[in-house]
Amino acid sequence: MLLTTADVSGATSSTGPLRGAFEITELLMLALIFAGLPLASRSDEHVTLDFIDMLLGRRGRQLLRRLIDLVCGAIILALAGGCGCKAGKIAAYADTTEVLRHTL
Repeated sequence: MLLTTADVSGATSSTGPLRGAFEITELLMLALIFAGLPLASRSDEHVTLDFIDMLLGRRGRQLLRRLIDLVCGAIILALAGGCGCKAGKIAAYADTTEVLRHTL
């Protein structure tokens, strides 16, 4: 938030916008959203449809909930593994975004 505020303030003043602020904001938003996925799963805040729940008994709903938790956990682990692998490759190449490459 501070980065975006500084960028907008600089764009409206004589100093000009911060170079690379857009790319850094994009990467921080990605990290924020990805970090929020496990928190939403843990607090059971995902969007749900309950039309199947009406057909199941109490035990069936518990089993379905556990199955869904396992599937969500597996997906989050797969995404984390993929992101970690990609981040490792980017770090190994010392790669950066086009704007930041010319700024640093």
